[in-house]
Amino acid sequence: MSSPLIAYGPSNSLFFGGTGLFMKLLSGADQADLNYNQQRTKFLWNIFVSGCFGGFLQVTLMCPVELVKIALQTSTEDKSPWVHNANALKFEGSIHTFKTIFALKGLRGLYKGFVPMLIRDVPTGGIYFVVYEGLLPKNREDVQWYHKIWAGGWAGIASISTVLPVDVVKTRMQADDLLYPNYHNMTDCIQKLYREEGIKFFWKGLPVITARAFPAHAMLFIGYDMTMIFLGSRR
Repeated sequence: MSSPLIAYGPSNSLFFGGTGLFMKLLSGADQADLNYNQQRTKFLWNIFVSGCFGGFLQVTLMCPVELVKIALQTSTEDKSPWVHNANALKFEGSIHTFKTIFALKGLRGLYKGFVPMLIRDVPTGGIYFVVYEGLLPKNREDVQWYHKIWAGGWAGIASISTVLPVDVVKTRMQADDLLYPNYHNMTDCIQKLYREEGIKFFWKGLPVITARAFPAHAMLFIGYDMTMIFLGSRR
């Protein structure tokens, strides 16, 4: 499981770096100066679009990574509750899983679940930064560390809770048997889950996920800002 986890660092770098780069392209100014130099509405719109772009970059890297991670998690001797068919394949480590999927299904197979991941991560990338920036004091000189914790935590909750049903669908599709899939596409997966589990299943785990999201994303923004200060990119 170590190899999938290693990718989360580069993934966040793509997300934050891509967002910052696109923000500069849209605004023509450094993000830190926009609250002073431009209307706040335009600033929030720009950060939303930029966050969506960052989310798209993140998906291109993380879709194969999450597929490998879920394949390993569901590759057990006993039938996994996330997989309807008996697991025909047993995976032994991240590299073996990656090679097996690529050999059987090609590059397209590694991007199984790509569409629901796009729906999950692209708009929420925008929501993520809009909520964060919207909860910070308008004057950046007034921003303290506790403001960033508060805003980052709620940004995580807002972005994750709004797309939890799509995440459930994405996980089910990626956990499906590689050789004998139960779901043909995203629409088929949604219909079967609704018919078999009901509407409540799409929101399963919401309290736990939101409880985890607040501290995790609060620390993520603090870590990001500290890194930027260390690298001299923030005043």
